[in-house]
Amino acid sequence: HGVAQAMCDALLLQFCAWAADSEGSAAGRGEGSDEDGGGDGARSLWALDALSDPLLRRFRYHFEGRRETNRRDKPEWVFAHCVAQMRAHSPFLGGSIQPLLLSPLAVLERAAR
Repeated sequence: HGVAQAMCDALLLQFCAWAADSEGSAAGRGEGSDEDGGGDGARSLWALDALSDPLLRRFRYHFEGRRETNRRDKPEWVFAHCVAQMRAHSPFLGGSIQPLLLSPLAVLERAAR
């Protein structure tokens, strides 16, 4: 329950920051900063960044630099790694994370009424 609450709190905080940023942009303060991804239109969710960081670090460890697993003649290794990670994490993402991503929207809708 603590993880769910923390994730919802992070999402609400970020949605409020985005709303404040868009109001500021309309008032002439400019577009979003590069830090939150607003400048190029590609925003990431802070709550998901914390979950995806270990996966990205593991990928980079194996497939960047001079490791034996980083071989251009073996693209199937990268593909197999990605498929294995998707299979391993799909139940968690679909069953636990997706409902959490939707839950702050209900809170925001109730607050807006």
